[in-house]
This record gives sequence, C-alpha cells and structure tokens, in this order.
Amino acid sequence: MASLKTLKKRIQSVQSTRKITAAMRMVATSYYRRYQAQVMPLRHLNAELKSCLKTVYFATPLEGAVDSFVANKKPVTNHLILVLGTDRGLCGSFNVKLLNYTQSMISQLNERGQKVSVLCVGHRLLSMISLLSGAHAVRGCNVDYKNIMDFIVPFVAQLKSLQRSNTIQACSVVYGSNESAIYSKPQLLSLMPIFKPEDLANKEDSIEPFFGSEPAPSDFMERFAPEIVKTLLQQALIESKASEESTRMVAMENATKNADEMIRKLNIEFNRNRQASITKELIEIISGAEAV
Repeated sequence: MASLKTLKKRIQSVQSTRKITAAMRMVATSYYRRYQAQVMPLRHLNAELKSCLKTVYFATPLEGAVDSFVANKKPVTNHLILVLGTDRGLCGSFNVKLLNYTQSMISQLNERGQKVSVLCVGHRLLSMISLLSGAHAVRGCNVDYKNIMDFIVPFVAQLKSLQRSNTIQACSVVYGSNESAIYSKPQLLSLMPIFKPEDLANKEDSIEPFFGSEPAPSDFMERFAPEIVKTLLQQALIESKASEESTRMVAMENATKNADEMIRKLNIEFNRNRQASITKELIEIISGAEAV
C-alpha cells in the first residue's frame, strides 16, 4: 500500500501533466483551424487549374510538344518521392502511417523497374527513415510553414532542372490528407507529370473551348504547368500540416482524458488510505483508553 505522501505526489504530478496536455490540445486546435481554413480554397483552385490545363491539352494538336510536367509518355526509370512529415512529436501515429504508405509505394515502383529516391520533410520522419527499404537515396529537408513559398519555388525550379536533364522522369508527394477534424490518411499526389494516363483517357470530361490561345500552346503549357505544380505542392503542405495538427489535437485530448481518469483513481485510493489511517489511529486511541 502506497503512503499518503507518495499518492499526493502522484496526483500532483498527473495534474501537472494534464495541464500541459490540455494546453497543447488548445494550441493544436488553434493551428488546425488556421490551416484547415486554407485547404478548401486550395482544393477548389487546383481543381479549376487542372481543368483548364486539361482543356488546353485536348483542344490543341500537341503531338510531340507536350511538356513533361503535363503528361509523360516516356518510360519512367527514376522516380522522386517527397514525403511531408513533421518536425514535432506528440501527433500519434501520423509519421508511422506516412512511412508505411511510402514503403508500399516504393515496393510497387520497384516492381515496375523504377529507381526510387526519397526526400523527407521533418526531423521526426527522417529519424525513422532507416526503416525504409528499396529506396535508392534518402535525404531530408526542412520547411518554414510561415513562408512556405521559400521552399516551393526553389523546389519546383530544381525539379524542372532535373526533368530537363532527364535525371528524374516522375515526382510524387506523400502527405496526410485532411478528411475531417478527427481523421486523416496518407495520400499520393502526382507533381510530375500532373496528369496520369488514366486522367487523360476520357476526352469527354473536358470542356470544348470557344477561344484560341496566345502564345503558342506549347509555350503556354510550358509556362503554366510549373505554376500549377507550385499550387499543388502548396495544397499538399497546408493539408499535411492541418492533418498533423488534427492528429495532435486528438492525441492530446485522449491524453487529457486518460489523465482525468488516472487522477480520479488516485483520489479514490488516497481517500481510502487516509480513511484507513484515521480508523487505525482511532482504534489505537480507544484501545489505549480502555486499557487505562
């Protein structure tokens, strides 16, 4: 049986932990609302931009002039996967899910004969990256979410340079898709090419335009496609951050509830031990009085 002093220290310790988890839940909720408010506008913007690009693709004779950022008919030998993890912990199994999903993608691409390179965002994910197998090269980088364009613009420029030198032929991003405030799942987004063959299989999905385009269609697509890649990557970064904060919010809420339950049980044990101690002292006093 633990002493009253020990139980009191345990209760105070758990109460302190509960204050921390409750405060972290409130902070995570605030961050989640900030990022989640940006998700739907970005989704809508990217849907419209891709629809516009698809319309131009079908409406103009672009045989042999399709930019590799739009559609790539050449065989892919080198594939880059950008994985958007976290720098901070206490977000449940967020990074583990991304890691497992990335491993399954690497296995599928290796079966197709593609050499896969992985670029990880976030120290937490990078510390677990040794669990991956089948990747040709693994590197890490950081993102300042207050100035995400400082990451996006150089990344897309470097991606275009690698594409022109034929160093890589495809690039995908794995991120946490924000389905709701309490649920997120890993998602794969193709950055290069923007459209997969199945996306361009049905021409009926495209709107028949009533306009021409200036400059030439090939120049238009060459300039327009990288801008769409930037907005797609921006959406993935913001949505992944919202998913991270929602996962942290749920984890801290569960931790707070567990702390409340632990405090309740410790209080019961403390009261029982205190009552037993009082009863023992009364028995000793009464026994001493009767002996006199």
